[in-house]
Formats: sequence, structure tokens, C-alpha cells
Amino acid sequence: MMKRGTIITDKLVIWLIVFGCIVLLLIVAGLISGKLGAIGELIKTWLRFG
Repeated sequence: MMKRGTIITDKLVIWLIVFGCIVLLLIVAGLISGKLGAIGELIKTWLRFG
């Protein structure tokens, strides 16, 4: 039980890190191109909520 919980936690951490990197890339791309500015703002608002 404990080992499975640890494995699940590790997977969640990895997914959170990957998701965080993707979000950062989207924000940077939005700032550079300007076309994804609205999406970047939505992500920032969501991050403030979270």
C-alpha cells in the first residue's frame, strides 16, 4: 500500500512538472508571438485561482 502510494505520488509530481513546463512554454510563446496572449492571460488567471 505504501509503495503504491509513493509510486502514484511520484507520477503525479512528474506530471505536474511536465504540465508546468508546458504551461510556461505556452506563456512564453504567447508573449513572443502575441497571438496567444489571451490564452496566456487565462492560464495566469487559472494559476492565481490554483
